[in-house]
Amino acid sequence: MFRSIFIALSESRMLRNIAERSRIGRRLSSRFVAGMTVDDALAATTAVNNLGMSVSVDNLGENVTNAAEAQHSAALYHEMLDRITERKLDANVSLKLTHMGLDVDEKLAREIVSDLCDSSAKNASGFACVKGRTKSHPKSRSGKKRMSTPTSSS
Repeated sequence: MFRSIFIALSESRMLRNIAERSRIGRRLSSRFVAGMTVDDALAATTAVNNLGMSVSVDNLGENVTNAAEAQHSAALYHEMLDRITERKLDANVSLKLTHMGLDVDEKLAREIVSDLCDSSAKNASGFACVKGRTKSHPKSRSGKKRMSTPTSSS
C-alpha cells in the first residue's frame, strides 16, 4: 500500500516542483539529491569519491512523453558520462528505461540505451545500471543489469 502511495507521489509534477524550488523541499531532499545540475552531481561525486566510495548517478525523472524529452534525457547522461570520464571519477550512471522513452517508442529507447551503454564502457567503471518498470509494460520487473560493451585497446 505504501509503495503505491510513494509511486503516485513521485509522479506528481506539482510535488516535484515544490521539492525542487522551495527552500524546505531542497533541505529535505539534499540528503538524497546531489543537486539540480550536472556540476552539482559532479561536485557531490567528487566528495563521495574522496571518502573512498563509488557513486551511481541518476538523473531524476520518470516517464517522458515524447521523443524530444527522451533525447534530452539521453543528452544529459552523455554529458555526465563524458565529464565523469574527463575527471576520472569512480562513478556510473543509472538509467530508467521509461526516462529513455520506452513508453513512447521502444525502438528509440533501445537505441538510446545501447548508445549510452557504449559510452559508459569508455568510462573507468565500464557499466551503466539499467532499471525498467512501466505501466504499459507490466510484465517487466524492476532490476539492475550490468550492461557494458567491451572496448578494444587498438
